[in-house]
Amino acid sequence: MSEAPKRATIPQLLAFLNRETRHSGLRIIVPSVIAGLSRGALLWAFNEASARAGGHKSLDLRLVGAFAAALALYLVSAYLSAISRDQLVRDLLHRLRLRICGKLIHAPLRLIEDQDAGKIFTLIGHESERLASVAKDFIVTFQAGIVLVVALAYLTWLSPPSFAFATITIVIGAAAYYWHESKAKMRYRQAREKEVEYFDTMYDLLHGFRDLKLDRAQQGEIMTHLETVSGEFSALSAASARLYQISELVSQAFSFVLIAVIVFLLPLIFPASAGSTYQLLATVLYLLAPVEQMISSVPAFSQGAVALGNITRLEDALGADSAREAGLPGTPPPFERIDLEQVRFEFHSAVDGESFEVGPIDLSLRRGEILLVRGGNGAGKTTLLKLIAGLYQPASGKILLDGRPIEGLRAAGYRELFAVIFSDPYLMQRLYGLGDLDAAMVKALLTELELDRKTTLRDRRFSSTRLSVGQRKRLAYAISRLRDREIYIFDEFAADQDPQFRTYFYTVLLPRLKSEGKTVIAVTHDERWFGAGDRLVSLEYGKIVAAEPVPLAHTA
Repeated sequence: MSEAPKRATIPQLLAFLNRETRHSGLRIIVPSVIAGLSRGALLWAFNEASARAGGHKSLDLRLVGAFAAALALYLVSAYLSAISRDQLVRDLLHRLRLRICGKLIHAPLRLIEDQDAGKIFTLIGHESERLASVAKDFIVTFQAGIVLVVALAYLTWLSPPSFAFATITIVIGAAAYYWHESKAKMRYRQAREKEVEYFDTMYDLLHGFRDLKLDRAQQGEIMTHLETVSGEFSALSAASARLYQISELVSQAFSFVLIAVIVFLLPLIFPASAGSTYQLLATVLYLLAPVEQMISSVPAFSQGAVALGNITRLEDALGADSAREAGLPGTPPPFERIDLEQVRFEFHSAVDGESFEVGPIDLSLRRGEILLVRGGNGAGKTTLLKLIAGLYQPASGKILLDGRPIEGLRAAGYRELFAVIFSDPYLMQRLYGLGDLDAAMVKALLTELELDRKTTLRDRRFSSTRLSVGQRKRLAYAISRLRDREIYIFDEFAADQDPQFRTYFYTVLLPRLKSEGKTVIAVTHDERWFGAGDRLVSLEYGKIVAAEPVPLAHTA
């Protein structure tokens, strides 16, 4: 994914909110409109009471009734509007997060490997919540806009010159606010980038904690970096808040100027009674509240636009491939033979610009055989395994399943032929996609793999996954056996096992899989066990340099 920022504008944000709230429109708009109109009716009732105060000695019951009706209508409609917008925020956040996660789960592995984990967590967590909350601000602003329109219409009826001056003042004040706001928005965007960098560094601190404990120089430097990034984030956030505050004070200054003109200047230019001056002042004060509400919502809209730009960038990167794959059923196809024909894969690092190429690869894999793979560090072994398993897409060449290209088959189903135990397996906190588990089978597996005293499974959760690397690999294998796949791939599985279990792996586990008709691909460096396989493939610099049968016997 390109790191060039894709900046959304406030009109684009409003278009997004309109799309996302389309089915909730009437449920939100109707009570908001009624609330705005009823507030206008309250203003009329106040001014009417003020105008009649001097000439009536008794209480005007009809006016009191109108006031009570307007108040009741406002309270009910405002309550319904508040409930609707709160529900809207929850629904929008729910849909937004699930949509991003849905695209993530169907995205190509290589694309996810290129992403910044800290940025993804920030987008799904903070940015999506910020974007959803803008919907609430938008509804409040919409309601304030209705009140403003009603108040301006009433002001026009009271005094057209006052309306003209009020409109000019509001427009100039808003323009001054937006001029400052554009600079504040830039500082806010920079602050969000520093926040992502801070969480990236925290991720390094937590996941590299063992190494940090061994080196005080690293500890000192990472703390210095955290302090620097946190300080920059604080400074940029403060600068953004300061500019937003200046903008708000500018708009308030124009508000006070408007009040001063209504009180001091207009009575001299357009002579009016004290009563009408009071009505004008009351109306201006009334319309200033929605103006301030609308202006104060601009920072939230600006921050929402930044969040929308960040989320859109991620969704665009994931979109096409994710949507295409999500529509494919995942039934594993029948399997007898897999062939790689002139398969090439190119890796370009987005970090340091380095490139690595695997291939061209010509390789056949037959059902029920054990294929061993060897090669030095960086030879391309793991990349080859990912290509065979369909986790990487070849840059050129073809992967054939029983003579048919997998591009023409169900790619998700093809991948479900495989169980891959990587050299650095990640164990999820909960088991997914396994349905009802046989407790006796799980216990037998854990006992066989010498894990029964380390962890147990309850409610689809293991009591502990804080295991050694070798034990994590064994637990990952146990989970793969529960899934009962046709092809098992072991990426240096035996490298982190004790000698006893290493022997058990080559002499018991692999032969058992073969006897069950399973196919095995195992990366190994141990020449003593090359005889445990049917064939041995040697890789150097991304190319197969030898593929040959191996002796049936081995030495322990």
